[in-house]
Amino acid sequence: MPSVAHVGPTVALDAAVPLALALVAVQLRRRRDRVALYAAAAAVAVAVLPPVGEWAEGSVTGHMVQHLVLVLVAAPAVALPLATAPARLRRRPVLRAPASSLSTSTGVLLLGGLHAVTVVAVHVPTVYDRALSSWMLHGAGHLLLLVTGASWLAATAHRADRADAIAPIVSLLGVATIGAVLGAFMMFAPARLYAHGTLADQQVAGALMGVAGATYAAVGVVIAARTIRQLAAPRRTRVPAAGRTAGRITLSVVTTAGLALTGLAVQREPSSAAAPVPVERGEELYRRDCAWCHGVTGEGTARGIDISGRGTSSVFYALSTGRMPIDDPDEAVRRSDSPYSDDEILAIVAHTSTFVTGPDVPDIAGIEADVSAGGTRYRLLCAACHGATGEGGAQAAGSGAPSVLHASPSETASAIVAGPGQMPSFGSSLAVDDVAAVAAYVEEIQDPVTTGIALPGVRVGEGLVAWLVLAVACLGFVAWTGRRV
Repeated sequence: MPSVAHVGPTVALDAAVPLALALVAVQLRRRRDRVALYAAAAAVAVAVLPPVGEWAEGSVTGHMVQHLVLVLVAAPAVALPLATAPARLRRRPVLRAPASSLSTSTGVLLLGGLHAVTVVAVHVPTVYDRALSSWMLHGAGHLLLLVTGASWLAATAHRADRADAIAPIVSLLGVATIGAVLGAFMMFAPARLYAHGTLADQQVAGALMGVAGATYAAVGVVIAARTIRQLAAPRRTRVPAAGRTAGRITLSVVTTAGLALTGLAVQREPSSAAAPVPVERGEELYRRDCAWCHGVTGEGTARGIDISGRGTSSVFYALSTGRMPIDDPDEAVRRSDSPYSDDEILAIVAHTSTFVTGPDVPDIAGIEADVSAGGTRYRLLCAACHGATGEGGAQAAGSGAPSVLHASPSETASAIVAGPGQMPSFGSSLAVDDVAAVAAYVEEIQDPVTTGIALPGVRVGEGLVAWLVLAVACLGFVAWTGRRV
């Protein structure tokens, strides 16, 4: 999760945007424009500030909701004043020539392409993950979504009033298609694309991406229907004078956003990591919580087993899974939340390494594990007891193999080499790469790849939903144009 040092400046930067919109709204004369900017300021505040902002820090779905509010609520609200700005702004010579080119069909397509590139760029996995650790990149991404979306929609709305509204239609349908492709890629990816959130979280976010695409497509269909109606019954259409202002203001806003991009390369230094718990603290915790059963040097007592030959992998597994310590030697040993922090567990393991022999905690960090090979070994060595899906299973004498669906890769690897309980140790028969592969496979079955859209009691394929939506849209388009022409 992002550090407080990152979240603080991000919130401050994001909070400045709705404040700026509200200050601009105060200066506007038209009540409609003021209300629109106030609504945009409120939408941006809802999107970037807690609780939605906090949700987005660790969830791809939350981040997608944040982006949808920016592009589907805030951007259209900002676009309205852009298209109906006061006439005195149009008289500025420095904006006249560039604005004329941006208000053309080419300008609409250019702005639509710029917005589409922005949407894709902020969802590229490397950019997305880096933005969560860089407050400048994170805030600039939000600003670009808002600026490019508002500028494009303002120019599109201005151009759509003309009889030759081909450019707005093509632009809207093009951005809708790009959004749909990106959403489908996120939904059908075989593994997580982003460091934060689960695969299921990513799939929900991909489905939400289709909401923006469907919205733009629907607007494009409406403009197409109106264009067909105008062509069937030609009449002189007056182009509002305010429409020409959209391109001029768009240029200044996009230029401001471009200047903001110059600071994207600046990366905030990460906060210093907390100091590790010293080994002396591990000795203190071991003597307080463990030695009264297992002995000062792990030799065992009448209340606990001898652990001196079980290796530090067994110690790490028992502590990290919360199976130890227990209050009563007769208490059933089962998985629970560990009372120790990760650093405290490592400190205890470091202390026990001075008197415990046997398999150490396997170092699987940095190993590029072969999940397929891990699956093969899991089915050969583990599935008979733990089940093919990792749910666990019954064994002889009323005992049972525990579920592996909550084990971390380190816990799985330690269990493989330590052989806790009735489980045999595979430390001597499996290389560390094989251990890492099995651990990676166990992590994979904890978050299996699923497709479709989950509804109450049923999972519906995305293809069926897409065809139904397309059929309804086509029927509505035919009925509308047939009735109006």
